Amino acid sequence: MKVTVFSGSPKGEHSVTLRYLEYIKKRFPDHEYTVFHVGRDIRKIENDAVLFQSILEAVRHSDAVFWCFPVFYLCVPAPLKRFVELVFERSRKEAFQGKYASAVTTSGHFFDHVAHNYVHSVSEDLGMQYLKGFSAEMQDLLRPEIRENLDDFAEQFFRTAAEKQPVEKVFEPLKAGNPEYQPGEITPSAKSGKWKVVLVTDAAGDDVNLERMTDSFLASLPNPVEVINLNRIRMKGGCLSCYQCGIENVCVYDDDIGSIYREKLMKADAIVYAAGIRDRFFSSRMKMFWDRSFFLGHAPPLMGKQAAWIISGPLRQIPNLRQMIEGLMENCPMNLVGIVTDEYPDSGEITGLLENMGREILLGVERKIRSKVSFFGVGGHLLFRDLIYRGSYLFRADDRFYRKHGLYDYPQNNLGERLTGILLWNLTSIPAIRKKFFQGAFEKMLEPFQKLLNGVRPR
Repeated sequence: MKVTVFSGSPKGEHSVTLRYLEYIKKRFPDHEYTVFHVGRDIRKIENDAVLFQSILEAVRHSDAVFWCFPVFYLCVPAPLKRFVELVFERSRKEAFQGKYASAVTTSGHFFDHVAHNYVHSVSEDLGMQYLKGFSAEMQDLLRPEIRENLDDFAEQFFRTAAEKQPVEKVFEPLKAGNPEYQPGEITPSAKSGKWKVVLVTDAAGDDVNLERMTDSFLASLPNPVEVINLNRIRMKGGCLSCYQCGIENVCVYDDDIGSIYREKLMKADAIVYAAGIRDRFFSSRMKMFWDRSFFLGHAPPLMGKQAAWIISGPLRQIPNLRQMIEGLMENCPMNLVGIVTDEYPDSGEITGLLENMGREILLGVERKIRSKVSFFGVGGHLLFRDLIYRGSYLFRADDRFYRKHGLYDYPQNNLGERLTGILLWNLTSIPAIRKKFFQGAFEKMLEPFQKLLNGVRPR
Protein backbone atom coordinates (compact mmCIF):
# COMPACT_ATOMS: atom_id res chain seq x y z
CA MET A 1 0.00 0.00 0.00
CA LYS A 2 1.27 3.49 -0.88
CA VAL A 3 0.96 6.00 1.95
CA THR A 4 1.41 9.77 1.72
CA VAL A 5 2.37 11.56 4.94
CA PHE A 6 1.85 15.30 5.35
CA SER A 7 4.14 16.46 8.13
CA GLY A 8 2.94 19.76 9.53
CA SER A 9 5.83 20.39 11.92
CA PRO A 10 8.13 23.32 11.12
CA LYS A 11 11.03 21.17 12.34
CA GLY A 12 10.98 18.89 9.30
CA GLU A 13 12.88 15.65 9.91
CA HIS A 14 13.52 16.68 13.52
CA SER A 15 9.82 16.58 14.42
CA VAL A 16 8.90 14.59 17.51
CA THR A 17 5.47 13.94 16.01
CA LEU A 18 7.11 12.36 12.98
CA ARG A 19 8.74 9.79 15.27
CA TYR A 20 5.28 8.27 15.75
CA LEU A 21 5.06 7.73 11.98
CA GLU A 22 8.60 6.33 12.00
CA TYR A 23 7.42 3.84 14.60
CA ILE A 24 4.46 2.88 12.41
CA LYS A 25 6.81 2.44 9.44
CA LYS A 26 9.00 0.04 11.41
CA ARG A 27 6.04 -1.92 12.73
CA PHE A 28 4.33 -2.08 9.31
CA PRO A 29 7.26 -2.15 6.84
CA ASP A 30 5.36 -3.69 3.93
CA HIS A 31 3.90 -0.33 2.92
CA GLU A 32 5.57 2.42 0.91
CA TYR A 33 5.69 5.75 2.74
CA THR A 34 6.30 9.16 1.16
CA VAL A 35 6.72 12.14 3.52
CA PHE A 36 6.14 15.75 2.49
CA HIS A 37 7.30 18.38 4.98
CA VAL A 38 4.61 20.94 4.29
CA GLY A 39 5.16 22.55 7.70
CA ARG A 40 8.77 23.33 6.79
CA ASP A 41 8.47 23.86 3.03
CA ILE A 42 5.14 25.66 2.62
CA ARG A 43 6.61 28.78 0.98
CA LYS A 44 8.41 26.66 -1.59
CA ILE A 45 5.26 24.60 -2.18
CA GLU A 46 3.14 27.73 -2.58
CA ASN A 47 5.48 29.37 -5.08
CA ASP A 48 6.59 26.32 -7.06
CA ALA A 49 3.74 25.01 -9.20
CA VAL A 50 5.78 21.98 -10.28
CA LEU A 51 6.46 20.96 -6.69
CA PHE A 52 2.81 21.43 -5.72
CA GLN A 53 1.75 19.30 -8.68
CA SER A 54 4.24 16.56 -7.77
CA ILE A 55 2.73 16.37 -4.27
CA LEU A 56 -0.75 16.02 -5.74
CA GLU A 57 0.46 13.29 -8.07
CA ALA A 58 1.87 11.40 -5.10
CA VAL A 59 -1.50 11.64 -3.36
CA ARG A 60 -3.33 10.59 -6.50
CA HIS A 61 -1.27 7.39 -6.71
CA SER A 62 -1.51 6.66 -2.99
CA ASP A 63 -3.95 4.45 -1.17
CA ALA A 64 -3.87 6.30 2.12
CA VAL A 65 -2.91 9.61 3.73
CA PHE A 66 -1.67 10.51 7.21
CA TRP A 67 -1.91 14.06 8.53
CA CYS A 68 0.97 14.22 11.02
CA PHE A 69 1.41 17.37 13.09
CA PRO A 70 1.86 18.95 16.52
CA VAL A 71 -1.22 20.84 17.69
CA PHE A 72 -0.56 24.58 17.55
CA TYR A 73 -3.03 26.97 19.13
CA LEU A 74 -5.97 24.53 19.15
CA CYS A 75 -5.56 23.41 15.54
CA VAL A 76 -3.08 22.47 12.82
CA PRO A 77 0.04 24.64 12.43
CA ALA A 78 -0.43 27.60 10.09
CA PRO A 79 1.72 26.14 7.25
CA LEU A 80 -0.38 22.98 7.11
CA LYS A 81 -3.50 25.14 7.16
CA ARG A 82 -2.09 27.07 4.20
CA PHE A 83 -1.51 23.81 2.30
CA VAL A 84 -5.16 22.86 2.77
CA GLU A 85 -6.16 26.31 1.52
CA LEU A 86 -4.03 25.85 -1.60
CA VAL A 87 -5.78 22.60 -2.43
CA PHE A 88 -9.18 24.29 -2.27
CA GLU A 89 -8.09 27.56 -3.88
CA ARG A 90 -6.56 25.74 -6.84
CA SER A 91 -9.48 23.29 -7.12
CA ARG A 92 -7.37 20.16 -6.74
CA LYS A 93 -9.69 18.11 -4.57
CA GLU A 94 -9.84 15.29 -7.10
CA ALA A 95 -6.37 14.02 -6.11
CA PHE A 96 -7.67 13.14 -2.63
CA GLN A 97 -10.96 11.58 -3.70
CA GLY A 98 -11.57 8.13 -2.19
CA LYS A 99 -8.28 7.91 -0.27
CA TYR A 100 -8.32 6.60 3.29
CA ALA A 101 -7.01 9.13 5.80
CA SER A 102 -6.29 9.67 9.46
CA ALA A 103 -4.20 11.90 11.74
CA VAL A 104 -1.36 11.42 14.20
CA THR A 105 -0.72 14.35 16.53
CA THR A 106 1.25 15.35 19.59
CA SER A 107 0.19 17.96 22.12
CA GLY A 108 -0.59 18.49 25.77
CA HIS A 109 -4.14 17.36 24.90
CA PHE A 110 -5.21 21.01 25.09
CA PHE A 111 -8.19 21.16 22.71
CA ASP A 112 -6.58 18.50 20.53
CA HIS A 113 -10.11 17.36 19.65
CA VAL A 114 -10.61 20.67 17.79
CA ALA A 115 -7.55 19.96 15.66
CA HIS A 116 -8.69 16.41 14.95
CA ASN A 117 -12.21 17.55 14.10
CA TYR A 118 -10.71 20.04 11.66
CA VAL A 119 -8.62 17.52 9.69
CA HIS A 120 -11.48 15.02 9.87
CA SER A 121 -14.01 17.46 8.40
CA VAL A 122 -11.58 18.78 5.78
CA SER A 123 -10.72 15.21 4.76
CA GLU A 124 -14.40 14.49 4.22
CA ASP A 125 -14.73 17.72 2.22
CA LEU A 126 -11.93 16.38 0.01
CA GLY A 127 -13.87 13.16 -0.55
CA MET A 128 -11.66 11.01 1.66
CA GLN A 129 -12.57 8.10 3.92
CA TYR A 130 -11.47 9.26 7.35
CA LEU A 131 -10.79 7.07 10.40
CA LYS A 132 -10.47 8.53 13.89
CA GLY A 133 -6.94 9.78 14.53
CA PHE A 134 -4.33 9.12 17.20
CA SER A 135 -3.55 11.88 19.71
CA ALA A 136 -0.54 11.63 22.01
CA GLU A 137 1.58 13.71 24.31
CA MET A 138 5.13 14.26 23.10
CA GLN A 139 6.73 11.62 25.35
CA ASP A 140 3.97 9.02 25.03
CA LEU A 141 5.85 6.94 22.47
CA LEU A 142 8.32 5.98 25.21
CA ARG A 143 5.52 4.24 27.14
CA PRO A 144 4.84 0.55 26.29
CA GLU A 145 1.06 0.83 26.70
CA ILE A 146 0.92 3.79 24.28
CA ARG A 147 2.97 1.88 21.70
CA GLU A 148 0.47 -0.95 22.00
CA ASN A 149 -2.37 1.51 21.34
CA LEU A 150 -0.48 2.92 18.37
CA ASP A 151 -0.03 -0.61 17.00
CA ASP A 152 -3.77 -1.22 17.24
CA PHE A 153 -4.56 2.13 15.62
CA ALA A 154 -2.24 1.55 12.66
CA GLU A 155 -3.31 -2.07 12.18
CA GLN A 156 -6.97 -1.09 12.03
CA PHE A 157 -6.24 1.77 9.66
CA PHE A 158 -4.28 -0.36 7.19
CA ARG A 159 -6.78 -3.24 7.39
CA THR A 160 -9.71 -0.89 6.75
CA ALA A 161 -7.95 0.71 3.78
CA ALA A 162 -6.79 -2.60 2.30
CA GLU A 163 -10.25 -4.12 2.51
CA LYS A 164 -11.87 -0.85 1.36
CA GLN A 165 -14.33 -1.03 4.21
CA PRO A 166 -17.08 1.60 4.37
CA VAL A 167 -16.42 4.48 6.78
CA GLU A 168 -19.01 6.55 8.65
CA LYS A 169 -19.41 10.17 7.59
CA VAL A 170 -19.48 12.60 10.52
CA PHE A 171 -19.65 16.10 9.05
CA GLU A 172 -22.26 17.63 6.76
CA PRO A 173 -20.89 19.31 3.62
CA LEU A 174 -20.80 23.09 3.95
CA LYS A 175 -23.55 24.99 2.21
CA ALA A 176 -21.83 27.89 0.51
CA GLY A 177 -22.97 31.44 0.21
CA ASN A 178 -24.22 33.91 2.79
CA PRO A 179 -26.41 36.83 1.71
CA GLU A 180 -24.60 40.00 0.72
CA TYR A 181 -24.50 42.40 3.64
CA GLN A 182 -25.88 45.85 2.81
CA PRO A 183 -25.23 48.12 5.80
CA GLY A 184 -27.44 50.99 4.60
CA GLU A 185 -27.02 54.43 6.09
CA ILE A 186 -24.94 54.53 9.27
CA THR A 187 -24.39 57.81 11.04
CA PRO A 188 -20.83 57.76 12.40
CA SER A 189 -20.73 58.30 16.15
CA ALA A 190 -18.47 60.85 17.81
CA LYS A 191 -15.25 59.23 19.05
CA SER A 192 -15.04 60.43 22.62
CA GLY A 193 -14.32 57.24 24.50
CA LYS A 194 -11.38 56.87 26.83
CA TRP A 195 -10.82 53.14 26.34
CA LYS A 196 -8.20 51.44 24.19
CA VAL A 197 -9.94 49.16 21.68
CA VAL A 198 -7.94 47.19 19.11
CA LEU A 199 -9.39 45.36 16.10
CA VAL A 200 -7.35 42.58 14.48
CA THR A 201 -8.44 41.57 10.98
CA ASP A 202 -7.25 39.35 8.16
CA ALA A 203 -9.40 41.11 5.54
CA ALA A 204 -7.61 40.93 2.21
CA GLY A 205 -10.01 42.86 0.01
CA ASP A 206 -11.84 39.84 -1.39
CA ASP A 207 -14.39 39.44 1.42
CA VAL A 208 -16.91 42.20 0.92
CA ASN A 209 -19.14 41.17 3.81
CA LEU A 210 -16.30 41.12 6.33
CA GLU A 211 -15.07 44.56 5.34
CA ARG A 212 -18.56 46.05 5.34
CA MET A 213 -19.40 44.60 8.74
CA THR A 214 -16.10 45.87 10.12
CA ASP A 215 -16.79 49.33 8.70
CA SER A 216 -20.27 49.36 10.26
CA PHE A 217 -18.87 48.37 13.62
CA LEU A 218 -16.11 50.99 13.52
CA ALA A 219 -18.54 53.71 12.47
CA SER A 220 -21.09 52.97 15.17
CA LEU A 221 -18.71 52.53 18.12
CA PRO A 222 -18.39 55.79 20.14
CA ASN A 223 -14.76 55.03 20.93
CA PRO A 224 -11.57 55.20 18.84
CA VAL A 225 -10.42 51.84 17.48
CA GLU A 226 -6.92 50.93 16.35
CA VAL A 227 -7.10 48.56 13.39
CA ILE A 228 -4.35 46.01 12.77
CA ASN A 229 -4.60 44.32 9.37
CA LEU A 230 -2.48 41.18 9.42
CA ASN A 231 -1.84 41.46 5.70
CA ARG A 232 -0.02 44.76 6.24
CA ILE A 233 2.37 43.85 9.02
CA ARG A 234 5.80 42.22 8.97
CA MET A 235 5.36 38.58 9.88
CA LYS A 236 8.43 36.64 8.78
CA GLY A 237 6.99 33.19 9.31
CA GLY A 238 5.10 30.79 11.49
CA CYS A 239 6.11 29.51 14.91
CA LEU A 240 9.28 27.40 14.66
CA SER A 241 8.51 25.45 17.84
CA CYS A 242 12.10 26.11 18.93
CA TYR A 243 11.12 26.82 22.57
CA GLN A 244 13.84 29.49 22.85
CA CYS A 245 11.14 31.93 23.99
CA GLY A 246 10.41 29.85 27.09
CA ILE A 247 13.07 31.52 29.23
CA GLU A 248 12.29 35.22 28.77
CA ASN A 249 9.29 35.35 26.38
CA VAL A 250 11.39 36.70 23.50
CA CYS A 251 10.85 35.30 19.98
CA VAL A 252 13.80 34.54 17.69
CA TYR A 253 12.03 36.34 14.85
CA ASP A 254 12.62 40.06 14.45
CA ASP A 255 9.35 41.36 13.03
CA ASP A 256 6.17 43.15 14.14
CA ILE A 257 4.59 40.35 16.17
CA GLY A 258 6.31 41.07 19.48
CA SER A 259 5.46 44.77 19.52
CA ILE A 260 1.87 44.17 18.42
CA TYR A 261 1.23 41.80 21.29
CA ARG A 262 3.15 43.76 23.92
CA GLU A 263 2.35 47.34 22.89
CA LYS A 264 -1.10 46.91 21.34
CA LEU A 265 -3.00 43.88 22.57
CA MET A 266 -1.62 43.58 26.09
CA LYS A 267 -2.31 47.29 26.69
CA ALA A 268 -5.82 47.18 25.21
CA ASP A 269 -9.03 47.21 27.20
CA ALA A 270 -10.91 45.31 24.48
CA ILE A 271 -9.91 43.25 21.45
CA VAL A 272 -12.13 42.58 18.44
CA TYR A 273 -11.24 39.90 15.91
CA ALA A 274 -12.63 40.29 12.38
CA ALA A 275 -12.03 37.17 10.32
CA GLY A 276 -13.26 35.25 7.32
CA ILE A 277 -13.70 31.49 7.33
CA ARG A 278 -11.47 29.57 4.90
CA ASP A 279 -12.54 25.93 4.48
CA ARG A 280 -13.47 25.11 8.12
CA PHE A 281 -11.22 27.47 10.06
CA PHE A 282 -9.95 31.01 9.82
CA SER A 283 -7.26 31.99 7.34
CA SER A 284 -3.72 30.65 7.60
CA ARG A 285 -2.59 34.27 8.05
CA MET A 286 -4.74 34.65 11.16
CA LYS A 287 -3.60 31.21 12.32
CA MET A 288 0.05 32.21 11.90
CA PHE A 289 -0.56 35.31 14.01
CA TRP A 290 -2.05 33.18 16.78
CA ASP A 291 0.67 30.52 16.53
CA ARG A 292 3.30 33.19 16.94
CA SER A 293 1.77 34.25 20.27
CA PHE A 294 3.53 31.20 21.69
CA PHE A 295 6.48 33.47 22.44
CA LEU A 296 4.36 34.66 25.36
CA GLY A 297 4.24 31.08 26.63
CA HIS A 298 1.26 29.35 28.20
CA ALA A 299 0.51 32.23 30.55
CA PRO A 300 -2.69 34.23 29.89
CA PRO A 301 -1.30 37.73 29.18
CA LEU A 302 -4.64 38.97 27.78
CA MET A 303 -6.68 37.94 30.80
CA GLY A 304 -9.38 40.28 31.99
CA LYS A 305 -9.95 41.99 28.64
CA GLN A 306 -13.22 42.25 26.74
CA ALA A 307 -13.37 40.39 23.43
CA ALA A 308 -15.71 40.16 20.46
CA TRP A 309 -15.74 38.57 17.01
CA ILE A 310 -16.96 39.67 13.59
CA ILE A 311 -17.04 36.67 11.27
CA SER A 312 -17.82 36.20 7.61
CA GLY A 313 -18.66 32.62 6.78
CA PRO A 314 -20.76 29.62 7.80
CA LEU A 315 -19.99 29.58 11.52
CA ARG A 316 -23.32 27.94 12.42
CA GLN A 317 -22.37 25.01 10.20
CA ILE A 318 -19.03 24.57 12.01
CA PRO A 319 -19.71 24.03 15.74
CA ASN A 320 -16.10 22.90 16.08
CA LEU A 321 -14.94 26.42 15.21
CA ARG A 322 -17.33 28.05 17.66
CA GLN A 323 -16.05 25.68 20.34
CA MET A 324 -12.51 26.78 19.51
CA ILE A 325 -13.48 30.44 19.95
CA GLU A 326 -15.24 29.82 23.26
CA GLY A 327 -12.41 27.67 24.56
CA LEU A 328 -9.82 30.23 23.53
CA MET A 329 -11.69 33.03 25.27
CA GLU A 330 -12.18 31.07 28.49
CA ASN A 331 -8.52 30.14 28.69
CA CYS A 332 -7.18 33.66 28.07
CA PRO A 333 -9.46 34.32 30.02
CA MET A 334 -11.26 37.15 28.21
CA ASN A 335 -14.92 38.06 28.53
CA LEU A 336 -16.59 37.01 25.27
CA VAL A 337 -19.05 39.84 24.64
CA GLY A 338 -20.45 38.40 21.44
CA ILE A 339 -20.00 36.96 17.96
CA VAL A 340 -21.66 38.54 14.93
CA THR A 341 -21.68 36.73 11.58
CA ASP A 342 -23.09 37.51 8.15
CA GLU A 343 -25.48 34.54 8.30
CA TYR A 344 -28.62 36.67 8.66
CA PRO A 345 -30.83 37.34 5.61
CA ASP A 346 -31.73 40.78 7.01
CA SER A 347 -28.79 43.20 6.81
CA GLY A 348 -30.53 45.46 9.30
CA GLU A 349 -30.37 42.72 11.91
CA ILE A 350 -26.62 42.37 11.38
CA THR A 351 -26.16 46.11 11.76
CA GLY A 352 -28.21 46.11 14.95
CA LEU A 353 -26.14 43.25 16.36
CA LEU A 354 -22.90 45.07 15.54
CA GLU A 355 -24.10 48.26 17.19
CA ASN A 356 -25.25 46.41 20.29
CA MET A 357 -21.99 44.47 20.49
CA GLY A 358 -20.11 47.76 20.52
CA ARG A 359 -22.22 49.04 23.41
CA GLU A 360 -21.70 45.83 25.36
CA ILE A 361 -17.93 45.97 24.81
CA LEU A 362 -17.68 49.42 26.35
CA LEU A 363 -20.01 48.45 29.19
CA GLY A 364 -17.86 45.39 29.86
CA VAL A 365 -14.71 47.52 29.96
CA GLU A 366 -16.31 50.06 32.29
CA ARG A 367 -17.65 47.46 34.71
CA LYS A 368 -14.68 45.09 34.32
CA ILE A 369 -17.00 42.16 33.56
CA ARG A 370 -15.18 38.87 33.91
CA SER A 371 -15.18 35.81 31.70
CA LYS A 372 -17.83 33.16 32.28
CA VAL A 373 -15.98 29.88 32.77
CA SER A 374 -17.14 26.36 31.92
CA PHE A 375 -15.33 23.07 31.41
CA PHE A 376 -13.30 24.70 28.61
CA GLY A 377 -11.67 27.18 30.98
CA VAL A 378 -11.38 24.93 34.02
CA GLY A 379 -10.03 21.93 32.10
CA GLY A 380 -7.62 24.06 30.09
CA HIS A 381 -6.24 25.70 33.22
CA LEU A 382 -5.63 22.35 34.91
CA LEU A 383 -3.80 21.00 31.86
CA PHE A 384 -1.52 24.02 31.58
CA ARG A 385 -0.99 24.22 35.33
CA ASP A 386 0.43 20.70 35.43
CA LEU A 387 2.33 21.11 32.14
CA ILE A 388 4.09 24.29 33.27
CA TYR A 389 4.87 22.90 36.71
CA ARG A 390 6.51 19.81 35.18
CA GLY A 391 8.34 21.83 32.53
CA SER A 392 9.30 24.86 34.62
CA TYR A 393 12.97 24.33 33.73
CA LEU A 394 12.05 25.24 30.14
CA PHE A 395 9.00 27.49 30.55
CA ARG A 396 10.59 29.72 33.16
CA ALA A 397 8.63 32.83 32.20
CA ASP A 398 5.39 30.83 32.50
CA ASP A 399 6.49 29.52 35.87
CA ARG A 400 7.16 33.05 37.16
CA PHE A 401 3.74 34.20 35.92
CA TYR A 402 1.93 31.27 37.53
CA ARG A 403 3.67 31.78 40.86
CA LYS A 404 3.04 35.53 40.83
CA HIS A 405 -0.69 35.14 40.15
CA GLY A 406 -1.29 32.10 42.38
CA LEU A 407 -2.16 29.82 39.47
CA TYR A 408 -0.46 26.78 41.00
CA ASP A 409 -3.71 26.15 42.84
CA TYR A 410 -3.18 22.51 43.75
CA PRO A 411 -5.91 21.50 46.24
CA GLN A 412 -3.53 19.27 48.20
CA ASN A 413 -1.59 22.40 49.17
CA ASN A 414 -4.53 23.45 51.37
CA LEU A 415 -3.61 21.97 54.74
CA GLY A 416 -7.05 22.65 56.22
CA GLU A 417 -8.85 20.74 53.46
CA ARG A 418 -6.42 17.86 53.75
CA LEU A 419 -6.90 17.53 57.50
CA THR A 420 -10.69 17.77 57.11
CA GLY A 421 -10.59 15.07 54.45
CA ILE A 422 -8.50 12.75 56.64
CA LEU A 423 -10.83 13.30 59.60
CA LEU A 424 -14.00 12.62 57.59
CA TRP A 425 -12.42 9.61 55.92
CA ASN A 426 -11.78 7.99 59.29
CA LEU A 427 -15.11 8.98 60.82
CA THR A 428 -17.20 7.73 57.89
CA SER A 429 -15.36 4.41 58.07
CA ILE A 430 -17.39 3.71 61.21
CA PRO A 431 -20.86 2.39 60.13
CA ALA A 432 -22.87 4.15 62.84
CA ILE A 433 -21.23 7.52 62.20
CA ARG A 434 -21.48 7.05 58.42
CA LYS A 435 -25.24 6.46 58.71
CA LYS A 436 -25.74 9.57 60.81
CA PHE A 437 -23.46 11.61 58.53
CA PHE A 438 -25.56 10.91 55.45
CA GLN A 439 -28.84 11.49 57.28
CA GLY A 440 -28.01 15.17 57.76
CA ALA A 441 -25.52 15.64 54.91
CA PHE A 442 -27.80 17.53 52.51
CA GLU A 443 -29.00 19.98 55.15
CA LYS A 444 -25.40 20.69 56.16
CA MET A 445 -24.44 21.28 52.51
CA LEU A 446 -27.15 23.93 52.18
CA GLU A 447 -26.37 25.82 55.40
CA PRO A 448 -23.58 28.11 54.05
CA PHE A 449 -25.68 28.90 50.97
CA GLN A 450 -28.70 29.79 53.04
CA LYS A 451 -26.58 31.98 55.31
CA LEU A 452 -25.31 33.86 52.25
CA LEU A 453 -28.78 34.21 50.69
CA ASN A 454 -30.21 35.63 53.91
CA GLY A 455 -27.89 38.60 53.57
CA VAL A 456 -28.46 39.32 49.84
CA ARG A 457 -30.09 42.66 49.04
CA PRO A 458 -31.47 44.07 45.74
CA ARG A 459 -28.82 45.57 43.44
